[in-house]
Amino acid sequence: MALTQASEEGLKISNAGTNGQYLQKQSGNTGGLTWADVPAGVGGATGVDFNDNVKIRSGTGNDLEIYHDATNSYITNTTGNLIVKDTTGQIFLQSTIVNIESEDGEAQAKFTADGAVELYYDNSKKFETTSGGAKVNGNTLIIRGGEGETAVLELVSDEGDDAADNWRIINENTGEFKLQNYTGSWETNLKAIGNAGTYLYHNNTAKLWTESWGVSIDGNFALGDTEKLICGGSDDFQIYHSGSNTFFENTTGNVYFRNDGSSTYFQMGSGNEDGIAIAKDDGVFLYFDGTQKFQTTSTGVTVTGNIAVPSGNGIDFSATANSGGTMSNELLDDYEEGTFTPTYLFHSSTGTFGYSTQTGTYTKIGNRVFFSLIIIASSHSGTSSGNLMIAGLPYAVPATTPIPGSCFFIIGGNFTTNYGVALQTNTSERIEFYRQLTSTGANYSAVEASDVALGGLYIKVQGQYLT
Repeated sequence: MALTQASEEGLKISNAGTNGQYLQKQSGNTGGLTWADVPAGVGGATGVDFNDNVKIRSGTGNDLEIYHDATNSYITNTTGNLIVKDTTGQIFLQSTIVNIESEDGEAQAKFTADGAVELYYDNSKKFETTSGGAKVNGNTLIIRGGEGETAVLELVSDEGDDAADNWRIINENTGEFKLQNYTGSWETNLKAIGNAGTYLYHNNTAKLWTESWGVSIDGNFALGDTEKLICGGSDDFQIYHSGSNTFFENTTGNVYFRNDGSSTYFQMGSGNEDGIAIAKDDGVFLYFDGTQKFQTTSTGVTVTGNIAVPSGNGIDFSATANSGGTMSNELLDDYEEGTFTPTYLFHSSTGTFGYSTQTGTYTKIGNRVFFSLIIIASSHSGTSSGNLMIAGLPYAVPATTPIPGSCFFIIGGNFTTNYGVALQTNTSERIEFYRQLTSTGANYSAVEASDVALGGLYIKVQGQYLT
């Protein structure tokens, strides 16, 4: 009302008012006042205007202030909490960037249109969303379940539209930590128990787990070719397969195979064919093609079959005591049994003999040959002259005169002379016969063709000699 003076006419009220109305100047020529309704909104249809730094203040102590300082707008609360409440819809804070800060200006949260959401701790960013998901800046992410509840972190790929897309990390309220995948139900791949074991699973079945003393395995333990099982602080013992062969290699100390059971077997082939068997408090057994051939006993060894000694080798008796003489060899290097065919032979000419019997057998032990022979002539033709001999012995004697260690016994025959003796000819396989000149003398002469009956000559000799 822009009146500087009010006349009586101008102060007249033209109507009766109602609660909530106000007096306003009456328009037109009638003048005066009239009761009118308050327009919608404080300040009328266009609102209430406040200049910069003019504040709307609420509370006895002006605890809540709303104002604009020409640069920024402020809502400041100095007592209690600032509560923004909606009971019927939603609350929207709309801006290109929304910052939430502490009173002293430290960042607490930041929301950027078409960008990240950022969360802070003591003005340091700890969490932010990215175009690919979210990122934690720091070394700790805590998922805390309530009392009696588990803590679960689920990892879902490919929109989770397949069972195989779902994995989870779970901390059970029993103290078990698990890594699980989903196949219609949750299956465990790894489980760890505080102050106890850690378990690795295959298809929801535990296959390897730790114990207080080491590791247990349910199933097989596989290594590829050239991959090794290595033991020892300096890789001293290794087990591996090269692709062609299997190796047990030890570089320090001894290798011990220990078994407190009844027996230990080394077997060949898929048919479990025994090769070596070691019996507790008993013998060691060696096999050939699954058949036992050698066994140790409390008194020595038992051999089933033959013992083959390669050429140049033998049985060494050097561990036994020696005699008072001069020992030259303690190796028994040969044993042989066989037969030979003896024949008559004369030094100058032999003629032709027919035989009804030509039998010779021998046994060779080391360098000593033991033999026995029978030779019977059934016929003779031609001329025989010179010293009488028997040829065809199995071994020759060394070139030594006289022959050491030779001994022959003529145990049968039809000599026409008395006191016959035999002597082996040097470096040959022959026996040469002699006769003693007198019964007490020491001189001998050769038995010649003229001293024997050639057509039915019969001689039987046993003896032994050195080779």
